[in-house]
Amino acid sequence: MKILIRIFLIIALLCVPAFAQEPPQAHEQFVYITWKGTHYHLENCRTIQNSEKLGISITEAKQKNYLPCGVCKPGE
Repeated sequence: MKILIRIFLIIALLCVPAFAQEPPQAHEQFVYITWKGTHYHLENCRTIQNSEKLGISITEAKQKNYLPCGVCKPGE
């Protein structure tokens, strides 16, 4: 029984790195998108003031083909 527990623990420890996510980059800018919009914004942008916002990294926003807002100009 002890051998089975040891084998299980070894397998579990070997699998942990496979499921670990990369930590977010400390220097990466955080921006906001809306459910229907096509642009990403700074948190206090007047164009999304009354909208439900979702915060994501600027890199992820660009990967998902969002464009920078022309009003708050995130990333400048």
